[in-house]
Amino acid sequence: MDELLVIEVCAGSARLTKTCRKLGIRGMAIDKITSRSCGIDIMTLDLTVPSQLQLLLDIIVAERDRLLMVFIAPPCGTASRARGRPVKSSLLRGRPAPQPLRTDEQPDGKDNLKGTDKLKTELANQLYAAITEVILLACSIDVCVVVENPSNSLYWKTSFALKFLNAIQGIFTDFHNCCHGGGRDKLTRFWSNKKWMEPLGLKCDGSHLHQSWKPRIQDGKLVFPTAEEAAYPWMLCTRIANIAIQMGKQLGAVTHDNLDSQAKQPEFSMLNRYIFGALPRSTKLRPLVAEFANFHFVLTPAQHVDHVNSVLQLCPKGSSAVPQTLEVGKILGGTIYRAMSIFRSDGAGTVG
Repeated sequence: MDELLVIEVCAGSARLTKTCRKLGIRGMAIDKITSRSCGIDIMTLDLTVPSQLQLLLDIIVAERDRLLMVFIAPPCGTASRARGRPVKSSLLRGRPAPQPLRTDEQPDGKDNLKGTDKLKTELANQLYAAITEVILLACSIDVCVVVENPSNSLYWKTSFALKFLNAIQGIFTDFHNCCHGGGRDKLTRFWSNKKWMEPLGLKCDGSHLHQSWKPRIQDGKLVFPTAEEAAYPWMLCTRIANIAIQMGKQLGAVTHDNLDSQAKQPEFSMLNRYIFGALPRSTKLRPLVAEFANFHFVLTPAQHVDHVNSVLQLCPKGSSAVPQTLEVGKILGGTIYRAMSIFRSDGAGTVG
């Protein structure tokens, strides 16, 4: 399992990559800038430069036997419908309000754009074209590809998106971010060439509060909530990563609870180096004894992520939450009930 790779393109904060690494699979974050990183390394590539795009394509081909998923989040700033929403003059303070750069009739860019608006749109289109190449290549070698954008984003109507949407029979999954740990009811859309992300398709049931969507002045600058929603909620990243791990197991990836199990694998050839302490620090080896003695399966409502901590407080000291998945089941009356599967365990040998 620790040889499998998830590549996050247009990574931004790279939270998904960090989560994948934390859960035991390789993660590679790729973006043009690194300033928004959540504290991990990001491979700097400008995909509008042909040579740098080709480098990413070469990596995908080279890693094809271990590549589990390519997750892509094209920047939606120029494609956002929020640009057309009115802003109070008291917040603008004499500055011009953002204007729509694309429309339903002209999703690739409005006619007669000038200056910075024209440059932004053209650069975004170049990136969209490069991303389409990445998507088509990864799909051609049967790697799971996930593309993210807001559900109402005009990106989905661009000629660049339509190129892969029309060529590949994919699956759309729409959900509200607040169902996966977000503070707002942002409606997000995933497109994928596989059905992996379907369990994430939760819509807000109105049982929790949301943060405001109104723009505000912060440190003398006009701040739009849409910018704050760019980074994925940590819970969403955890659920995506656990889906990838679950699918990896179904595809034949092997996990080990202890060193004895790991050492018995035919491909394991590092035991002598381990005994003499000659292994590099980056080598991932399981402990001599399994970390947890027992596991307990708990169901909690998927939309209430705070229930995870509530349940954990009832467990013995030393317990922790390990891989969480989304399950879909039925209760009396035929109502669909989605819940998060959580394994509870503790190193003392008791079950919470």
